[in-house]
Amino acid sequence: MQCMQAAHDRKMDAAFLMGGNLYASNPDSTFSEEALNRIPFKVFLNTTLNQGHLFGVDEEAIILPVAARDEEKQSTTQESMFSFIRLSDGGIVRLNNVRSENDILCDIAIGVLEEKDIRFAEYKKHNNVRQAIAATIPGFEKIENIGNTKKEFQVSGRILHEPFFPTPDKKANFKTIAIPPLKGEKDEFRLMSIRSEGQFNSIVYEEYDLFRKQEERWIVLMNPEDIGKLGIAENDFITLHNSTGTMERLKVKAFNIRAGNLAAYYPEANILIPHTTDSRSKTPSFKAVAVKVTLSV
Repeated sequence: MQCMQAAHDRKMDAAFLMGGNLYASNPDSTFSEEALNRIPFKVFLNTTLNQGHLFGVDEEAIILPVAARDEEKQSTTQESMFSFIRLSDGGIVRLNNVRSENDILCDIAIGVLEEKDIRFAEYKKHNNVRQAIAATIPGFEKIENIGNTKKEFQVSGRILHEPFFPTPDKKANFKTIAIPPLKGEKDEFRLMSIRSEGQFNSIVYEEYDLFRKQEERWIVLMNPEDIGKLGIAENDFITLHNSTGTMERLKVKAFNIRAGNLAAYYPEANILIPHTTDSRSKTPSFKAVAVKVTLSV
């Protein structure tokens, strides 16, 4: 979000956009497109085409395809959800001419900065990268030899082996957060954006959502009582709008959601999410956005 704000505030000459999809993963789609358009020259390093290659590319852009982690010819490491660092020896090769992201970056560094203070060519070898990580980041010392030992390990300090927290009283401290109330108007709701089972981050692989048994994505999930109060029926079309943007002709789906609340899919609903951030967490409000409902023509 800070990167997008910086781009929006001033004209940037060039940028490397590595992995991910900045356009679709940031809120306020109009703001995000404007911010990316202020970077006249962009170089994308991606494994898969995404919306970021189509929106916010007003001037010049180069897309460099790179090998995914399980297509690397050298061994790589990955972290599990339980903070285990594991070695991956790679896997299938989809395309013989796709290079490693690491390999491309080193060549660019050599061409731009030359090998004066840092021998970038050495960091094309993953073992050398792991040695640098081990020497630099506390808790990752064991990654230095994982290419030889093949032994997984946990990052030190990540796992609590005893039921105590690093707080003065050794207990977890909870705080209640006041959610801004709605104005109480009949057509005003609180919207949350959600992901489906068939997507990874902002990339959607299939329309069907196994979690919620929905067949399509351009929909809004609504409490049946709210549907009745609005005088509409399931499968009718409505429009959601606020000061940030508008989503037109969303199909209404009855769902077990608390009255006064709506749910729509991410990243499609980003057009309604303001790019303002919480003062403490510095994150946008993807889960509580005031919107109004009107019937679609």
